[in-house]
Amino acid sequence: MALQTNRTPFSDVLTLIKTTDKRDEDGYLVGTVPAESREVFCSFTVGASRAEFYEAAKAGMRITATVEIWEDDYGGEKRVSISGIDYKVERVWPSGTGTLFLYLSEVIR
Repeated sequence: MALQTNRTPFSDVLTLIKTTDKRDEDGYLVGTVPAESREVFCSFTVGASRAEFYEAAKAGMRITATVEIWEDDYGGEKRVSISGIDYKVERVWPSGTGTLFLYLSEVIR
């Protein structure tokens, strides 16, 4: 079993949400809808490192949270929910020790 890079236990719960495209009767994409979800353990941090924050800002993104999860738990989901707050997965970064960092931006409705 690989060590977690932030050296804390995965004590938070993250809901990974798979989505499907929603199209109108003419076939045009009008949004996405949740298709299925599942819960996994994670390590949740509000914000991001200084380097990640500025790299995201250069690309026009605002990273508001970071989570670390096991690589085997991630299936390419683009939406997540933590404590009732919805986030979009902006970037996925492997740690090299069997975990992934998901850099998230809060979804504003």
